[in-house]
Amino acid sequence: MTEQMTGRCLCGAVTYRTEGLPLRASHCHCEQCRRSGGSVALTLAVFNADQVTFSGIAMKHVRPTDFATRSFCPECGSHVAFRFDERPEMVAVRSVHLTSPRKHRLSVITSHPRRSLGSIWTSICR
Repeated sequence: MTEQMTGRCLCGAVTYRTEGLPLRASHCHCEQCRRSGGSVALTLAVFNADQVTFSGIAMKHVRPTDFATRSFCPECGSHVAFRFDERPEMVAVRSVHLTSPRKHRLSVITSHPRRSLGSIWTSICR
């Protein structure tokens, strides 16, 4: 049986289901992720796009940068998903939205795909 994960936004209007394990999970420390997550890092689980099914109301898509699109619930404003332009075959979901986080323990790496900013924040947090 294939591993499945489910998640939802704060209000539950947007939900998702994944098939299989993520390709990777990482903490991102870039300015956009820090601002959208309200913390020093944003934890993302990255899947092939065909592994993730979104349902519920249609998400709002914004491009606060020239390299990625972020998707939000239009009702509660929760940032649910993220896609890099250079990797359109992949989608990242915010792991904070998993409905059973204890069941799905992710092995997380600390990195940033475009810049090496992580060391600034991880050294502060040590």
